[in-house]
Amino acid sequence: MGSKIPVEMDGPAFHRASEALSFLKKKKQITCCKTDNETSDLLINTILNLMNAIKGKWNVLTFNRYWKYKEFGTLEKVAMDEKVSAQAVWDSMHNMRVMEILEAEDNLLLYLAAINLSAVDIITNPSTYDLFTLR
Repeated sequence: MGSKIPVEMDGPAFHRASEALSFLKKKKQITCCKTDNETSDLLINTILNLMNAIKGKWNVLTFNRYWKYKEFGTLEKVAMDEKVSAQAVWDSMHNMRVMEILEAEDNLLLYLAAINLSAVDIITNPSTYDLFTLR
């Protein structure tokens, strides 16, 4: 354990991650969660897949506003940074379901904490781009 050479890596987290990467390639999915609880995996992966489906419709402006909102915490601060109205920011974020994604992320983190999965392995396919991160 602690090795940086894949052949020498071993342990439960490494094996879960390896299984998850194989699952990603097989199912052609962007993100998956692999734990010791298949029911939790099903629930979490369904939520992640729905979130990715929504994010797949986003453009660069939406991604930028998503990250700025996460950083600044208010629509008004995002609007001030972009020198546009808060209404313009709200309209674009509302139309692209950004607030629903933020709520889903928060709820998913609450669920993980409730089932004591703070160290869950969320694996992202390295050939894709995903914005979901655990805090």
